[in-house]
Amino acid sequence: HRFRIASIEVKGNHFLSEGEVREMLGPAMGGSLISADLEGLRANLAASPWVGGAVVRRTLPDTLPVDVTERFPIAFAETDQLYVMDASGELIDLLGPRTAGFDLPVIRGLGGVSMEVRRDRARRASVLLDDLGDLSAEVSEMSVDASGDLLVVLRGDGSVLKLAEPPYRRRVLSFLALRQKLRERCPDAEYFDLRFKDRIYAKPASRDEKADLTTEISS
Repeated sequence: HRFRIASIEVKGNHFLSEGEVREMLGPAMGGSLISADLEGLRANLAASPWVGGAVVRRTLPDTLPVDVTERFPIAFAETDQLYVMDASGELIDLLGPRTAGFDLPVIRGLGGVSMEVRRDRARRASVLLDDLGDLSAEVSEMSVDASGDLLVVLRGDGSVLKLAEPPYRRRVLSFLALRQKLRERCPDAEYFDLRFKDRIYAKPASRDEKADLTTEISS
């Protein structure tokens, strides 16, 4: 009786409730602390798509401490349905009651591709969002094409930016500072190309060629 599990201490959970974590541990409560299958309990937790890792320990005489490392959602991924996705490209959960309140950008172009391609595109999107920092709140949706270039749709006026390799933040800041003038110069722009250092090109929706707006704006 002395070594029966009387307390389960859960730490690290944010998206999962403590009750959900306890439910995954099955009949651990009331069982023997000494003979508890810690690896089996850890495997039960790891089976949840929200759990990236877990540590289950014994603390005598009757406590089972559980440390959970959750997967952190960075975006909604558009595949056959809309999922919450982490930075590694892991699809965590379907859009539903738990995730409906998340204010995350949508990453398109992830359906019908291999897991390797999806992971690579998720990584590129994650690098972009990390580099933007607080500016990531400006991003409504994005897609990664076969070349690795990113098309980013901004909130508000729906401006579309084309980006390639980092750093991204300075280029996006430059665009935001000039956005009104750029939109006035090229109101029908399909996208604004920010892939080139210190230059901004606009791709008019009606023409194939791009216009260099950098000189016009700076003059």
